[in-house]
Amino acid sequence: MPEEGITKFGKYAMDYSSLVSISDTHNWIALIPEISLCLIGLFLLLADVLIPPGGKPWLIRFGVGLNILLLGYLLFSKESASAEVLFGGMIDVTSLSQWFRGFFLITQLGIFWLAGNYFKNRALVRTEFYAVVNIVTAGMMLLAHSSSFVVLFVALETVTIGLYVLVAYDRNSEFSLESALKYLVLGGTNTAILLMGIALIYGAVGSVNDPLSFESVRAFLAENPDNLLAKMGTLALFASVAFKVGLVPFHIWIPDVYQGAPTPTTALLSIASKTVGFVLLFLFFGESGVFQPLASFLFPFVLWVTLISLIYGNVTALGYTNLKRLLGMSGVSHGGFLMIGVLVYMKMGELNWISGAILFYLMAYMIASLVVFGVMSILNFEKDEDQDLYDYNGLSEKRPFLAGALTIGVGSLAGIPPLVGFMAKFAFLVAAFQSKMYLLLGVALFAVVVSIFYYFKWIREAFYKDPIRGLSLDGETQEEPSFKGASYSDIGILIFLGILTILLGVFPMNLLSVWNFS
Repeated sequence: MPEEGITKFGKYAMDYSSLVSISDTHNWIALIPEISLCLIGLFLLLADVLIPPGGKPWLIRFGVGLNILLLGYLLFSKESASAEVLFGGMIDVTSLSQWFRGFFLITQLGIFWLAGNYFKNRALVRTEFYAVVNIVTAGMMLLAHSSSFVVLFVALETVTIGLYVLVAYDRNSEFSLESALKYLVLGGTNTAILLMGIALIYGAVGSVNDPLSFESVRAFLAENPDNLLAKMGTLALFASVAFKVGLVPFHIWIPDVYQGAPTPTTALLSIASKTVGFVLLFLFFGESGVFQPLASFLFPFVLWVTLISLIYGNVTALGYTNLKRLLGMSGVSHGGFLMIGVLVYMKMGELNWISGAILFYLMAYMIASLVVFGVMSILNFEKDEDQDLYDYNGLSEKRPFLAGALTIGVGSLAGIPPLVGFMAKFAFLVAAFQSKMYLLLGVALFAVVVSIFYYFKWIREAFYKDPIRGLSLDGETQEEPSFKGASYSDIGILIFLGILTILLGVFPMNLLSVWNFS
């Protein structure tokens, strides 16, 4: 090798010294949680082939136990996020990415709980579901650490492909297969939009050192905020993020996919997939975000998408009685509410608590959603895709505990005090008022009022029994519906989540003021 460390091949050159310096930044210890999740997933698949059927329930329990240990390692590990450059600048472990790591792991354990109830009395293979969820979770966690469009794309596609599999997991249901096909087509279109945006950004940045690095792109945009290619690429990337969050008009996949997917997958889409969108928003528009120099250019687009999502999501949900579709459109509304925080940050960057408010809202939404989907999975109706509001009529009479848990979860989603959902929404209303975005504040208040109507329809069905609904056309009494009961573990989990919902609403522990991960 020549002394200068460069070997020439025609007009190309390879700088070996730079490759060595990049390899020196490869710190695999920093990715132990992601690597462990992938290994646990592969272990489950391999062991599923070798272990006889009688031992497979214990195999799943062992896999879940390993995930709990991994969460404990992450929560109690003394290793803190460092500012060192990892993997040649493609990975950046920060306090914010660590928070999302824990969030995705906790969500994953919640999905495992839902899956345990869903698979009861269903002739479906179980182990593969847990393995795929592990891989998807690892992709989400890696995405939170990305500081290059290369890692971002690989991690995001790992998540997306895994979700295609999970949506189609009930191969015996034509609804599951149909929703997976729709999700595949629309998700593929979204991937094309994402790639187009990255390609336009790459073309705009040009032949600088590492043009796909977030740092390089941000530096270029700071010097060239009027670059047309960069603006077009930024719009394409925002459209891709809006698809993940479920904002109008990129929400069209939500009702059908939410309805057809198995309930645990619907919960994963509702909580984790939406959070992935906000991971991207933090990476793009945070204090040191890639597209922060173009915030003023994007602000009108983000504002109108948010306003329309708040109105359309709530008004459309009023007409649904299918619970999965209703939760899907309410999720569109919640995505719009979360975007209020993004808009306030784009306009008033000095409100350093707004990033903490977004994280608080995500946590509140996760807890309430797990309670609601938990009740749905415990009742475990035979036709999973056809769960209707009226199926819950008279629930409190036979299963008062489940009716109470459902009330807490739905009430938190609606933003009823003193539950945590109220505090989460109230923080955004205050932020909109402080930033003098009065139109946004008015639309948000309208959305809260409308949401109470369709959320409380569900609670009304659970607590008030309709005697007419039990009669047939000839006046004879029909057989009353039976509701499955909760196991002791289900009761314990619901009690814990319910207490957490109330305590975080009454004593938020100053989270909104001390969480500053921007």
